[in-house]
Amino acid sequence: MPLSENINVFARVRPASPRFAEVEAVPSCVQTDPTTSTITIDNKGKKQQFQLKKVFRQNSTQENVFDDVGRAILDGFIDGINGTIFAYGQTGSGKTFTMLGVERSNECDLSNRGIIPRMVEDIFATLQTRHEKNPDSFKFILKCSFLELYNEKLYDLLLFKKDASITIQQQRQKIVINGATECEVKTSEECMKCLWKGWNQRKVAETSMNHASSRSHAIFMLTLITETVDGTVLNRQTSRLNMVDLAGSERQTHTNNVGSKLREAGSINKSLSILARVIRDLASSRTSSTSSSTPQHISYRDSLLTFLLRDSLGGNARTAVIVNIHPNLQFVTDTLSTLSFAESVQKVRNVTTINSTLTYFQKVCNTLDETHKKNQKLQEEAENNRRNALAYLLRVQQSCLNTSISDVEQQFL
Repeated sequence: MPLSENINVFARVRPASPRFAEVEAVPSCVQTDPTTSTITIDNKGKKQQFQLKKVFRQNSTQENVFDDVGRAILDGFIDGINGTIFAYGQTGSGKTFTMLGVERSNECDLSNRGIIPRMVEDIFATLQTRHEKNPDSFKFILKCSFLELYNEKLYDLLLFKKDASITIQQQRQKIVINGATECEVKTSEECMKCLWKGWNQRKVAETSMNHASSRSHAIFMLTLITETVDGTVLNRQTSRLNMVDLAGSERQTHTNNVGSKLREAGSINKSLSILARVIRDLASSRTSSTSSSTPQHISYRDSLLTFLLRDSLGGNARTAVIVNIHPNLQFVTDTLSTLSFAESVQKVRNVTTINSTLTYFQKVCNTLDETHKKNQKLQEEAENNRRNALAYLLRVQQSCLNTSISDVEQQFL
């Protein structure tokens, strides 16, 4: 049964950055209250408060974030419900750390793993446990893809020779991606190898805000197919999980971008602006739907980003958004813009359904039994017809033989 639910929005405040040490003497503009899930921005005495699903302070751990943000998405994904998690915020606010963690986290630094590695590990752990308990009745296939959206073109990060040959189509209210590599992975280690392979090909560049600023949106996708046999019923479920690290929204006065970096930033900001507009339209359409019988047109196709995430924004997916916040007063305008975006997002409602098809073995068995009985009846009828025909032929033959003997006897009389 379809379930209507709001997009869950979380805020995470990053620690103060040593890169801005000369400015850090200025007090933080951010105040958080986890008990009320509020975040207050103090802009030179003018305070604005925002209430979200949950607010993570600077000392929140990666495990805290995953448990509150990722767990419900993971559970739904394994049970056949599409899911999406994406991080949004200005350049240098901690999006990549939240989604990925420290790159190439080693055995001594497992606590810094981000949402994607933790999600991959827990998905495989859960699926393998189910399979071990019921090896004959539960089977699964997991595939991964990794896309990069750069300057409004889609690239396959799992190919060494990249080109923009990937296309998106909408088929029966479902977004279909054509041309992307899908790697079947059997362990979390195999899946993580694909993740790192793609991540190392992502376009980055240094800006004044970030030594390695992502110049593109990255979408790591998992597709899960499970088959569960329960008595005489086969339940086949298919679900997709999008984990998105958006490029940073940024003001050019902060980044000092020029040339190609300026053009890249323009493309990034354009796609993020369209994302924000789609979110606002979805939020306003919810409030106006009761007063108007005509559904409002949502311009998903104005950007590849919103078209790609269409199922996640007002569609068939369970979605969580993390807005990452820089605490420094220098970035208060960007922070307010990010939190305004967050307020709009949490007004959007998705309608989730379990993507499953059921095959009833008993019905199939009954059909086979009926067919077998019909075949038996036809065989019996055919055998009876054969016997009757043979008996008839024997009678005819005997009749002919008797007639011939009588004719000979008459000739000698």
